[in-house]
Amino acid sequence: MTVLDRGLTSRPLILGSFSPWRRKEMEAMGLKFFVMVADIDEKAIRHADPAILTLNIAVAKASALLPRISTPSVLITSDQVAVFRGEIREKPVDAEQACRWLTEYGAGEPVSTVTTVVVTDTATRRSIHATDVARVWFEPLPARAMEAMLAIDVLNSCGAFTIDDPNLAPFVLKVEGDGDVTEVRSSISGLPRAKTLALIDRILLP
Repeated sequence: MTVLDRGLTSRPLILGSFSPWRRKEMEAMGLKFFVMVADIDEKAIRHADPAILTLNIAVAKASALLPRISTPSVLITSDQVAVFRGEIREKPVDAEQACRWLTEYGAGEPVSTVTTVVVTDTATRRSIHATDVARVWFEPLPARAMEAMLAIDVLNSCGAFTIDDPNLAPFVLKVEGDGDVTEVRSSISGLPRAKTLALIDRILLP
């Protein structure tokens, strides 16, 4: 049983993200939380290792938000990139790049998502983190599916896809990662549930 299960904290939870998919995962975990958005230039933070890149960006988000938080809270920040054929893919720059990426994903090779979650105690500034890697395989995507995805703003998704998009879901062949299918899909969505809950629990322990 976790600290959250025992109700041993009254500290607010803050999700430092504008992502609707991360909000959805927080809600699916039954957590009550506030949303704050960090205004940082993610492109100014670079690294060739996707795990280090996502960690550095998630830490930068937390650092930008901490001065704005006066009440002792638990702050959750996260970052994610896709990796395909060794290439780190963040948000596509335009529809043409998004279509090229989506076409490549149907070639039988998996695209990986690398997600780092940072949980910070805003009172002590202590933070802990975890990185999760998941993989997804797609069938070849027809043009109509790609057009529909572009119409719902897939340009704001790393790798140019969201696994829960109803236009994409019929073409998901399989997913693999750490944990059951629900956990793997939550990781691909941007916030691995089990790892996030474990981090929150650890930061709240005396």
